[in-house]
Amino acid sequence: MANKQGGKKKRPPHSQQPRKSSPAVGAGQGLLSTVSAADLAASNLLLQHGIAAQERGDIAAAIRHFQESLARNPRNPWTLYSLGTLEVSRDPQAAFTWYDRAVRAAPQVAKLWYARAKALVRLLRREEANADFDRALALDPQYFEALNDSAALLLELHRPKDALGRFARILAMREDPVALSNVAVIHSESINDDDLVKAVQYLERLVAIDPDYRNAIGRMAYQRLHICDWRDYGPLTRRVREAVLAGKPACSPFPIMVMSGEAREHQMCARTYADFLFPPTPAPIWRGERYQHDRIRIAYVSPDFGNHPVGQLMAGVVERHDRSRFEVIAISMFDNDKSERRARLVKAFDQFHNVQKLEMRDIAMKMRELEVDIAVDLAGYTRGTGSPALAHRPAPVQVNFLGYPGTIGVRFLDYLIADRHVIPPEHRQFYDEEVVYLPDAYLPTDGSLVVADRTPTRAECGLPEEGFVFCSFSHDHKIAPPVFDVWMRLLHQVPGSVLWLMTRLETCVTHLRREAQERGIDPDRLIFATRVPALEDHLARYRQAGIFLDTSPYNAHTTTADALYVGVPVLTVMGNAFPSRVAASLLHAIGLPQAVTYSLEEYEALALQLARDPVLLAQWKATLEANRRTHPLFDTTRYCRNLEALFEDLHDRRRAQPVSAASEEHLLLQQSVTLRDTGRIEEARALIAQCLQRNSGSPLALYAMATLLLQYGNQDAALEFLTQAVARSKPPYAPLWFAHGFALAQRGRKEEALQSYEQVLALEPRNTSALKNSCILLRDLGRTAEAQERYRIWAALEEVRQGRG
Repeated sequence: MANKQGGKKKRPPHSQQPRKSSPAVGAGQGLLSTVSAADLAASNLLLQHGIAAQERGDIAAAIRHFQESLARNPRNPWTLYSLGTLEVSRDPQAAFTWYDRAVRAAPQVAKLWYARAKALVRLLRREEANADFDRALALDPQYFEALNDSAALLLELHRPKDALGRFARILAMREDPVALSNVAVIHSESINDDDLVKAVQYLERLVAIDPDYRNAIGRMAYQRLHICDWRDYGPLTRRVREAVLAGKPACSPFPIMVMSGEAREHQMCARTYADFLFPPTPAPIWRGERYQHDRIRIAYVSPDFGNHPVGQLMAGVVERHDRSRFEVIAISMFDNDKSERRARLVKAFDQFHNVQKLEMRDIAMKMRELEVDIAVDLAGYTRGTGSPALAHRPAPVQVNFLGYPGTIGVRFLDYLIADRHVIPPEHRQFYDEEVVYLPDAYLPTDGSLVVADRTPTRAECGLPEEGFVFCSFSHDHKIAPPVFDVWMRLLHQVPGSVLWLMTRLETCVTHLRREAQERGIDPDRLIFATRVPALEDHLARYRQAGIFLDTSPYNAHTTTADALYVGVPVLTVMGNAFPSRVAASLLHAIGLPQAVTYSLEEYEALALQLARDPVLLAQWKATLEANRRTHPLFDTTRYCRNLEALFEDLHDRRRAQPVSAASEEHLLLQQSVTLRDTGRIEEARALIAQCLQRNSGSPLALYAMATLLLQYGNQDAALEFLTQAVARSKPPYAPLWFAHGFALAQRGRKEEALQSYEQVLALEPRNTSALKNSCILLRDLGRTAEAQERYRIWAALEEVRQGRG
């Protein structure tokens, strides 16, 4: 029977012809000299009967034929492989056992090593899996699936250089969009000039062959900004912004913030990204339980508890939390960076949990076990985020705060902490969380920071002995050409002045100096500060600056606080979105609102005035020095008390809500899971039955009973319970449909299984397990083009899930 591509109908994975390096069916059997020719032939015939039975959906018959095949030849590798393939989704350990016997029977077959590697991946035995991928590739160096899957595994093992080699081999075979995207990500995570330039080049190749590849054009524009490559800046950023407003997945949320100063665009981008990354109806882990705690338990979730601005800003707050009212827990998404700040934070928290190696649901379960009252997401859409764990609703109250200056665009975060400058009331419509306000600046600061007594000389800073110093220590990617135009006009109008910048990249130095020269400014008037290891020494050199010029549309945040702490006025343009209003918030909190402007023209005029009027500038600096001790910006204790009052209010709001009957059922079902996992099966069954006695149509109780039955091999009864569960689930519940699809697939009912997975994807379009399983089914059913498209979506989602998209 021909498929849409005109080829023959595809057989299941275990019956596909081996790759060119693999022997045909029967290979490896000659190694067993005691097996007669008649038994070899009978074994192969029974194998084919088993394959045919599986294609008909008769799994029991397939298993029987496969077992009979092994009785005639215990080392038939393709029979062993077939039995492993039947088990791989349900019982990876059993699948591994079959695959292990297969590779021992035919160690020269690449496909068998690949299958065993995939089983090991499912068992989280990643190093062993990697070794098996290597064996498969030694036998067949162009084995695309092995190259691709092993590269993904190497990334999980934090071996990007090795992964890069695998992706390079793929690209030598063909221009594969997934490989191009991954290679670009690996290069972009470097701090090396050549790597960052290569990241841009690979993204340009990706956009050239697939301009609609998810987030590709936004990533390309953003990566160019990281090396101050402003080619086609205006048309390119307009193209990205227009695509975002059209609801297209052209850009991830953080990059859009440096290209657009409009909150509406940020919200649209976040929602599109969230639809891709998060299931809209995840199964909540917290179901309304009431905790009886003497103190409110706050869990701060972040990858940045170390030498990072978030760690710098939060250290003083964590230390000052009132331990008579709050228990403070760290959920650290990244490992120890061995910095002094990391050690300070570990000491400051009551509990510090490093969860880097856990899956997101396991992190959520950990938080549920800790009975967290308020979970605070300190990362949002930044690298290493814990937001996917919060999608499982592990806590009664969940808050978006500090690390990401915008909406996450989801329902599982209840609140966003802000102030009335960064989000005025008229902007609330652009934030999907409920906006709650702190009375002063939303940004915490550490008033105990030490500034070195000694100020380095101008010569030591690389500055000329004379001339006004315009300073901007913002990251390279925040420098936009329209703002740079203003800076160059200021240098032109203030003879002898210099622009003091900071970058680690020679590429940026080259590009920025070239841009200055093209605007008629001597490139040597751009001075680049070098990195200094100690924060106190870095802060001390700010004293050599005249004024700090903020960036737009993405302001300096922590850097603004640093400059103000040392007494350097910051000039900013207040925009129409959170990240373009942060500096204005800080300036109001320290009592210098006159430094806030509302257009680039006003910004330029004020900077010029201060550069030409040393008396006015001295007055501003004196105001900052005095206000640092009297105004709220650097009063960390006051900030902490205000934050605690807000947390208490949010906690009280949740506790005022009534407990539902569904919560009581959930408690019983949770207890049944604990009993099941500890081997107390009959007690677990009794609790589930109790729930069904109360409500015979409870979808969750039916699901729980089906899960119990599936775990112990009663597939027919499990499928009956699941069929009832999906019929009664109103609204539809994705995990039920997934289990239903899985059970149908186990019974060989592939078309029906695919329909159930399609139900899952209608509810959760980016459910990776449903995408992957339906991809396999589509391939088995001969729908190759659909399988390939689904695989592409799955691979792109994996990039995002791992913080690489």
